Amino acid sequence: MKRYKNQGFSLVELIIVIAIMAILVGILAPMYLKYVERSRSVADEEFADNVRKTCETLVSDPDENLEIGSYVVTITPNSDITITADNVAGKTHVDNYLKQVVGSDYAKTRIRCKSYTKIEVSFSNTIMPSCTITYTN
Repeated sequence: MKRYKNQGFSLVELIIVIAIMAILVGILAPMYLKYVERSRSVADEEFADNVRKTCETLVSDPDENLEIGSYVVTITPNSDITITADNVAGKTHVDNYLKQVVGSDYAKTRIRCKSYTKIEVSFSNTIMPSCTITYTN
């Protein structure tokens, strides 16, 4: 009986394995990138929804002394979250409330999804309090 020495893999076998791996990566990479982008989109929507719920709570809470007016919380890709308000006192009040509920570093949150250029949460505490959320693609 002859014994064969373990000489390893031949060059052809290695090339075939590398080709199979390249095909698999070529098929799976686009699916993975879509999954990552979808997860970023969901994370951005959840954060904006959390801000919206916080603003609705602020508007509906009778103990909060929110100045009457309209407010817009804007989340953009490359800058801090901005609050636009009819008056400075109301803007400061909303900012402090969001820091308490959402987190002290909420203003540093960025949009991570590439399809959104801006997310706006607008609300008012007029006679009929309302809150809307707008995604800009």
